[in-house]
Amino acid sequence: MRFPDPLRVAAGNSYTVEVVFRPVIYEPYDDCIEFECPGGTFFVRVVATVKQLALALVECVDFNFVAVNELHTREIEIHNIGELDADFEWRLTGPFDLSPMEGCVAAGGVQVVTISFHPTDASVYVARAMLDASSGKHSLTKEFRCSAIAKYPHLVTAESTLHFEEVLNGLVKHKTFFLKNDSLVPAIFQIQDVEHDVDPVFKFHPTKGVIPPEEDVMLKVTYRPTSSGTFSASNFTVSTAGGNVLRMLITGKCMGPAVKLSLTSVNFGDVHLGELQVDGSREAPTHKRSFQVINGSDVPVDYYFDASADGMFGFSPGTMGTIKPHSYDNIVVSFTPRYDAVNFYKRVTCLVKNQGSLFIDILATAVDPADKRRPAQLKLRHVHQYHRFLEYGISRCDAQTQELAVSQISQYGQVDPSLKGALHPGDTSTIRIMDKPDYHRGLHEFFVSYDDQRRDIYLDTSSCDFEFQPPNVALGSKSIYVTNQSGHKVICMWMKPPESDGMPPAFEVYPAQKDILPGHSESFDIAFNPTCLLYTSDAADEEDSVDLGGRRIIKKKKK
Repeated sequence: MRFPDPLRVAAGNSYTVEVVFRPVIYEPYDDCIEFECPGGTFFVRVVATVKQLALALVECVDFNFVAVNELHTREIEIHNIGELDADFEWRLTGPFDLSPMEGCVAAGGVQVVTISFHPTDASVYVARAMLDASSGKHSLTKEFRCSAIAKYPHLVTAESTLHFEEVLNGLVKHKTFFLKNDSLVPAIFQIQDVEHDVDPVFKFHPTKGVIPPEEDVMLKVTYRPTSSGTFSASNFTVSTAGGNVLRMLITGKCMGPAVKLSLTSVNFGDVHLGELQVDGSREAPTHKRSFQVINGSDVPVDYYFDASADGMFGFSPGTMGTIKPHSYDNIVVSFTPRYDAVNFYKRVTCLVKNQGSLFIDILATAVDPADKRRPAQLKLRHVHQYHRFLEYGISRCDAQTQELAVSQISQYGQVDPSLKGALHPGDTSTIRIMDKPDYHRGLHEFFVSYDDQRRDIYLDTSSCDFEFQPPNVALGSKSIYVTNQSGHKVICMWMKPPESDGMPPAFEVYPAQKDILPGHSESFDIAFNPTCLLYTSDAADEEDSVDLGGRRIIKKKKK
C-alpha cells in the first residue's frame, strides 16, 4: 500500500483500498493490515499461499464384529485437498489388505481404497498402515489404523427333522421353519444336499443368504413327490464358512390316487349267436355291460384301458379319459358274438396315472340256439386258477402235475423237491415249480409281446411282411406259426373282422381253426387281397389312382 494517508469516509459510504503484493521469496505469506479509527482499531488479514501437497482421509476404520473365515470389505476415500497431483503408496503389516496399494490422486480428486479382511480364527485384530505421498520436492506421510473383532457364527433351529407324512402324487406340500443366528456376527449360510444319487423331491427356499446378528429367517421346504408308493428321506446340511454345520432330515411318503374299478370282472354269461345268413355270416345282437372307474382322491386322474374301442370286447365312450376329483366315469363294455359257439375271455389292463395298474376280466360264452351242443360255460374261478398256475410256474405242466403242486402248496406251503414239472408229454426237460407266487409271470400278458417265447402261446410272424403289392391281383400267401407251450391242447381260432363300408377285409387266414397239441407248433397261411385305391395329389395328375394297399378309398376332387 502507499504511505497511508488519513481517510474520511462519510456515514453510509465505502472506500476501496488497493493492496499490491510483490513477493521476493517463493514461500507462503500471512500478514494483516491495521486500520486505526477514532473509536479503536481493526485488522484485515492478508494471505498469499503457494501450491501445496495435502491429502485428507479418516484416521481409523473399525470392522467391529465379523465372522471367521468370511471375507469382509470396507471402503475409504483419499481426498487431495492440495494444488499438486499426489503419488501415494501404502506400507502395511497385518491381516488387512488394501487395494490399490499405490496410485495417483489428481489435485482436487478422490481415490477409493478397498480394505479386505479375512480372519481365520476368533481374535482381536489391530493393524497400522502408513500412507506415503509425494509430488516433486513435496512429500508427506499419514497414519491410518484398522481394527476388527472376529467371532464364530452360530446357527440354531428347533426343527432338525421335518416329516411331510403322506402326500398325494400330483400335489405339492410346503413346510416352514426358522433358522436363527445366535451369535454377534452376521452369518452367511448355505443349504446343500448330502445325497446326490436320487432324484430330488425336496427343495429349500432360499438355499443361501445372510442372517443379521441375533436375528432369524424363515425358510420354506417344498415336497413335490413324483413316484407313488415311495418313501423319501433326504439329508441336508445348513453350513457357514466359520464351520458351524447343522444337519436336517426331511421325510415324506408319496401316495397314489385312490382310483378303483366298481367291478373286477364282467361276465356276459351265455349269449346267443345271431341267425345264420345265406352267405354264412350272422346278424348277431350286441350285448352291453357297464362298470365305473371311481376316483376317490383330491386330484384329477388320467386313465387308459389297453384295449381297442371296437375290438372283440368294445369300450365306450372310449378307452381313455380324465376323472375329476371325487367323481367317476361310466364305461360300457359291448360284446357281439359273430363267431362259433366258444368261450371268450380277455384280461384288460387299466393304466392309471401315478397309481398301479388295475385289471378287469371280461368273459362270455357264445352258444348257437340251433345247436343243442353247447360249450361248458367259462366262469371266473377258471380264470383265477389259470392265473394261479402262471404265478406258480405250472401253466406248462400237465394236469396231473398241476393238481399235485397246488395240493402240496395248499397243505404244506411248499412243493416236494422230487416233483418236477414236465413241459409236455415226451419232453425230458423239466421246469422249476415255485413255492411262492411270482407275480411278474402274471403280468406277462400285458408287458410281454405276443411273439415273445416267455408266453405260453406265442406267434412267429417274422415272414409276414407283404411289402408293396398291386391292387386286384391274386398274390401268394405267407405263413405264420403259433406255438403252444402250455400243458394242454388248445384250439386256435382266427376271428375275421366284419366288412367295412361293404368291403371285405384285406387279409384272410387259412385255416380259420386248428388244434395245437402241448409243445407243438402249427402253421397258418395269410393271404393279402388289396382291393382299394388311394388317390394322391401328385399321381392324380397323370393317373386316376395309385394303390397303397389300404382299405379306404380317398378321392381327389376334379377341377
